[in-house]
Amino acid sequence: MELTFIIAVIAFLAGAAFLTLVWVLPWIRRTRRRTREHEMQLAAALESVRHLKDEHKRAEYLSFLNNISKAAISSKKPVELLEQLVREVQHTFGFDYTSIGLVDYGSKEVEVRAEAGREEHRLGLGTRVPLEAGVLGIAAQRNGMREAATDTSGVGEQDHAVLCHPITYGETLLGILTIECFSRDAFTEDEVLTLGTLADVLATALHNAMTFEEMEYQSITDCLTGIKTRRYFLESIQAEWSRASRSGRAFSLVLIDLDKFKAVNDRLGHLEGDLVLARVGRILEQKCRHSNVVARYGGDEFVVLMPETSMDEAQTLGERLRDALAADSLLSQRGVTGSFGVATFPLHGSTTEELIRQADHCMYKSKTAGGNRVFVPPIERASANAQRSRRSAFRLPLW
Repeated sequence: MELTFIIAVIAFLAGAAFLTLVWVLPWIRRTRRRTREHEMQLAAALESVRHLKDEHKRAEYLSFLNNISKAAISSKKPVELLEQLVREVQHTFGFDYTSIGLVDYGSKEVEVRAEAGREEHRLGLGTRVPLEAGVLGIAAQRNGMREAATDTSGVGEQDHAVLCHPITYGETLLGILTIECFSRDAFTEDEVLTLGTLADVLATALHNAMTFEEMEYQSITDCLTGIKTRRYFLESIQAEWSRASRSGRAFSLVLIDLDKFKAVNDRLGHLEGDLVLARVGRILEQKCRHSNVVARYGGDEFVVLMPETSMDEAQTLGERLRDALAADSLLSQRGVTGSFGVATFPLHGSTTEELIRQADHCMYKSKTAGGNRVFVPPIERASANAQRSRRSAFRLPLW
């Protein structure tokens, strides 16, 4: 009886175990299959995320290059262009340091003209680096991109990745784009490709901006004397008149005509006359403030526009300029001095035409009185002009 019971129990357990295996094994297989499916789905999702992140990064880089291209096309000032570019690089990539240096072939140096990044890594605008120095020098000499990683972990710092890319137009090296990162030892392939494209775009834009700046400089600079042209003066006095009319501040101008200049041309020749004109332009530029506009008004006539300058201050400057011309040895040997006429807004006129006319009239009076003098309009005329200017200020517009 006991044996039968034991056999029955064993048979029951065996059956139960069999039934359990029959039920559990498919569940285990289903669970494993679902686990594999979930793992595959997770891997696919992670791959999609990575792909989406890469695409987002590429889209960001393309947007960056698009912004750079727009800036390169619209900007006509090299310094403004460089400053905008380093800001865009810093905003897009977040490097620790970004700079653009322009090559000075005279001193064989690269001058930092724009930089961005953490303050502790900045060199400072105007800093000059020899063309032979480090990775930058190698990039400049070989006219090719150089990438380097400086391992300083032995002194408790992280690796330091450096990339120097030459900015080349044709065969001419214009500058160097330098990128530094202190949190890793290399740059990604997309970063290197994008920065290389940036350097190519920048080279053309920089060349165009430099060419435009040179043409603009030549268009407003008198080639003989090195001072501003009559056209530039007329534009400047019109702008100053607009500012002074709004603010109520005075400004003055001084017209200068050279005494006995025609005799120099007749006796010594036009080349000697050109030397005199160049000398006068240099003296006027040196004796005036940087805010003043010194221009060649005609053949042997010069003009100085002085923003925010009263009549007394303008007369004082005129006397100082007259003394400087009279004391110059080159001009003294040729008997050349200056006749000066002064006019001040709004004391001597309410329009630019009236001011120039008054200054010209005073200059003529100085000329007929023997030259080497400074004249200002009479007080009575100045008072009448001031009253007329005040009346015109309260006149209602007709349009």
